[in-house]
Amino acid sequence: MHNSLWSIFAVLGAVMGFLMGYATAPMIESGLISGRGGKAATQVETRKAIEQYYKDLYKEE
Repeated sequence: MHNSLWSIFAVLGAVMGFLMGYATAPMIESGLISGRGGKAATQVETRKAIEQYYKDLYKEE
């Protein structure tokens, strides 16, 4: 019982470590996680900016 419990912890730890590493790389690349202390590189667009973008698409046709 004792060995099987540690085996379960080892497997869960490996899976969680893989998932954390897999999810962290895109966040570092995009600037959401950085040691610089500055603003994130991603920009949240406002509703007005999105509406204007689609209005401009109709104008080009």
